[in-house]
Amino acid sequence: MAFFLLYFLPGNLMEYDTGECPMFGMVVYNASCRLYSLGMFVLGLSILSFLLAGRPRISAVLSTLYFGVSFFEAWTWALSARLFTLIGFVLSIAIFALSSGDEEASRSLSRAVTLVLYLFNLSIFFLTAVSFLLYFSWICSDKYFGPSALLCSALSYALILLGMISPVLWVKGCRIYAVIILLTNFLFFWSSSQASIGRMG
Repeated sequence: MAFFLLYFLPGNLMEYDTGECPMFGMVVYNASCRLYSLGMFVLGLSILSFLLAGRPRISAVLSTLYFGVSFFEAWTWALSARLFTLIGFVLSIAIFALSSGDEEASRSLSRAVTLVLYLFNLSIFFLTAVSFLLYFSWICSDKYFGPSALLCSALSYALILLGMISPVLWVKGCRIYAVIILLTNFLFFWSSSQASIGRMG
């Protein structure tokens, strides 16, 4: 179920950024789209959080709602998207039916939410790091010259290496440092992508 959620959550973020949401066979723009996509994003993270907290029935109920709405959202998307929503919907009902009614939380909900947010940010880091290495690494040489370009490249790879260390720091209990590293990487990748967009524009 988590795989199907992760298929749609980045789409919710992209819709929030663009303000353009295909819903129920039509397109909704601007504030209504952003409100909808943000709500779906929070709902998706809540499903994962309740699941990690050991509350599968609550997670299954929210997941049924999520995939039910996403099925109509993905109506004009590729066939695979509609298929994923249908599978997620069926899996959610199955989890609800098979889970015990007297569920006992295995960890606190706040800790589960923190872990979900960190893992989601970590997945974004890995995607952006690969993207930078494959597509945006030319930005340093395009934007700077000589020693400045070398410094920019060195900083890029240093931040990527630090990002790889972030999960180790998290496991060791240095969670504040792990989050700070990911935030630094996020700011760097975001500024780099904006620079590349500016160059192409």
